Amino acid sequence: MAEKLLTANEKTPGGVASAPSFKFSELEFYDKIPPEYMANAEKLLTNLQKIRDKVGKPLVIMSGYRSWERQQIVNPTVKKSQHMTASAADLKPPVGLSATELHKIILDLIDKKVLYNGGVGLYVKENFVHYDVRPEGPARWQGN
Repeated sequence: MAEKLLTANEKTPGGVASAPSFKFSELEFYDKIPPEYMANAEKLLTNLQKIRDKVGKPLVIMSGYRSWERQQIVNPTVKKSQHMTASAADLKPPVGLSATELHKIILDLIDKKVLYNGGVGLYVKENFVHYDVRPEGPARWQGN
């Protein structure tokens, strides 16, 4: 889909100029992003665009913003999830890539200082990668 080129501060309908492949609604599954977290969502989508540009294929966001109530259903043991501030997305790798390969691409983009150095988690069995733009610095982990 061709999109109009916008200046850096203009919003696309439902998205941001710096992330033309994404819309805010892609982070909203069960809950709307509260206004106080929109800047986090914009930063996240801008960085997801960089990942998408590198892989050259659409990324599927499996999970984005979660309210406190939704977090209690999805993962109640994590009390400070970046998902609750619209700072995180769980990404299904595009066709032709494994979660391990997508994870490596993300870490490479971080090493090259193309991508914000936030949280990155690899979940091989469930076939997804968590990426976030947490303000308190980098975190790395492996799930299942």
